[in-house]
Amino acid sequence: MVPKAPHFYISPPPQKSTMIPRCASPNRLQVVGAVLCCAVLVSGCRSEPDIPIDRYHHLLHPLLEEVAEEEVEVYIDFSTGMGEGMRASATVNQSLFNFLQGRRVNFFRVGGREDVPIPLNLGDREANFLDMNNFSEVGSNLAPILRRATSNNTRTAVFITDFEHILPFSSSSPGSPRPHPIDVSAWGQIYFREWLTAGHRLDIFAFRYEKPDGWFGRTQSSTFVNWIYTLVLTPRGVVQNPDLYAASVVKYMKELHAGHGTDEFKHFAYTTDLFRLEHRDDPANGNVNEEVVVTDWWRDNISPIPFEVYRFASRDLVSFQRDQGRTDDRLFSGLRLWSEPGLMSEVEFGIRVTDVTSPLRLLANFLDAPPPEDEEQTNDAQSDSLGATAAPPEVSSGVRADGVFQFVHDHAQRTAGIKLHPDFTGVRETTIYRIDLVIESAQPAPLGEAADVYSLNYAGGFRVNALAESIRLALRDVTSSRMGSSVHAVYVIVEP
Repeated sequence: MVPKAPHFYISPPPQKSTMIPRCASPNRLQVVGAVLCCAVLVSGCRSEPDIPIDRYHHLLHPLLEEVAEEEVEVYIDFSTGMGEGMRASATVNQSLFNFLQGRRVNFFRVGGREDVPIPLNLGDREANFLDMNNFSEVGSNLAPILRRATSNNTRTAVFITDFEHILPFSSSSPGSPRPHPIDVSAWGQIYFREWLTAGHRLDIFAFRYEKPDGWFGRTQSSTFVNWIYTLVLTPRGVVQNPDLYAASVVKYMKELHAGHGTDEFKHFAYTTDLFRLEHRDDPANGNVNEEVVVTDWWRDNISPIPFEVYRFASRDLVSFQRDQGRTDDRLFSGLRLWSEPGLMSEVEFGIRVTDVTSPLRLLANFLDAPPPEDEEQTNDAQSDSLGATAAPPEVSSGVRADGVFQFVHDHAQRTAGIKLHPDFTGVRETTIYRIDLVIESAQPAPLGEAADVYSLNYAGGFRVNALAESIRLALRDVTSSRMGSSVHAVYVIVEP
């Protein structure tokens, strides 16, 4: 049981300012950390301690400064065999290059043995993509290029390639007519996994074409269906910035595909930003059942994990729980929750409930305490260096609190609800619960049609599935890493 604190309360955030003001003891606020500077203000300058939920939440989930650049890097595979693909997709490529004119763009040629791409000037003769003679690189060292493209978290990268990675040695593989140097492994898995896990976006635009088999069918006149890929790697900072996204490569390519998409031109998208949450936003009750009295509520949508705060009187919750005539037994009934297709499938949501009263009280007491005498004698120029002498308390995520709330979810209607547990009998001391909507289980989305599109075809029915396996395993890894992660949080303050 928590000690009684009758003046432990919450005050609503201001409507205009998002800055934390300097109160009577500015140094005590400064030491909480830079992550607080962007937080929405919850507690003001008062003599009694507030409930600093916004500060607590942003200490657990720091606000990330999304840095993004307008500059774009374009890598073009010049290996043997790319000529047919570049000629077949010439219209799409030219449209993209026209779109990029006048922008900050760096073009590179890749495909040889070099680990570093070679700068390419579009005015040079070798940049004539209709000339088959320009695509004569025997090697195809693509892994270092994909690693480079996915290691820059602030800049969009475009990689035009057939994804045929050539090793410096030959070996046998199941189904191949003879030993060959083609890398049949999922060599792109780690790069795609790290890119998607970081919250960035991957789009693959594929253009169908036919070409002869230069490895196993040189004596044959047959051609085989293959695809040339335009991989567009868009940083999260670009996606979340409306101005940058409006002028982004991925937006243009999506529109280009929407206008010209055929059986020869495919598009597949992968992003971890696939969870959708809609709120009823009743002015008085927010997402809470209209039959329940809500003392106060507000929401913060700028956090990496968005959250909302509700305050109730314990007697009102108990009265609602005991009301046999209620038409809806959900306490929170205004939420709609679902996941978009693409990266995961068969997603099941649940809740994780924790009692965060104690860590919130520790933080509130810390923020409200007067500064030490030596701090009062320092000036602002000295305060930054002295801030470390008054470190904030270690922020705890609280303790599990089972038996307080229950979760209900209707997949068909996409409605999500949170009910009071039948054993709930109210509280005798002010108690704050955190309810996280979490991913309980999910499966990586099946590749479907993309499994065939991502395969390289050769004579004798031999196929290389390096891209398909790289994507499949990356989706598996990212899905696994998201299990138990929160997509939204609700803080519930219950007062006696």
